[in-house]
Amino acid sequence: MTPVYLCSRLAGWFFLVTTFSCENKDSLLHSAPPVKANTLSTVIAYNGEATVPLSWYQLELKLIKESKEHNFLMTARTIAYTGIALREAAGAGAFGIRRLGGPQVFPTPEKGKKYIAAIAANSAMANIMRGIFQHAGMENQHLITQLENDNLQLLAGNYSQEEILRSVNFGRLVAIAVYQWSKTDGS
Repeated sequence: MTPVYLCSRLAGWFFLVTTFSCENKDSLLHSAPPVKANTLSTVIAYNGEATVPLSWYQLELKLIKESKEHNFLMTARTIAYTGIALREAAGAGAFGIRRLGGPQVFPTPEKGKKYIAAIAANSAMANIMRGIFQHAGMENQHLITQLENDNLQLLAGNYSQEEILRSVNFGRLVAIAVYQWSKTDGS
């Protein structure tokens, strides 16, 4: 199994657990619940990059819970589109993951250039959530920016500035494409 596949599976399980176990007063911004090491052995080998989708889905659940506009259908679409952005940004060309088919056209990475999957995913999640939750208020927009910056600082490590910038821009382009595609949903 690939690290991206494991990350998406872990994020899905985390979503289900937090959705059905949260009470109204629970805080969704605390750290993720402990997970058995043997289920994440491949992901941990890739520097624990599972923190990117987990942190974004925690924030997404918080924003959904606080939003008066989100009903069940809107919530499902929100989670679906952020998942597509995450998959396309992290999986595009990385780890041999095949692109999604369909009428949408997503950006592709430049051949021969190095991209950091976790940084691209972080950028994609930040930008798709800015679009989806554009009316969530300044405090929540600040939370999105803060999480993006915190994750980027955590992930930047030993990569060149060029690789980081290329990955951030790729993630942003993926998010824009997914958000534009989401506007045609139901039409």
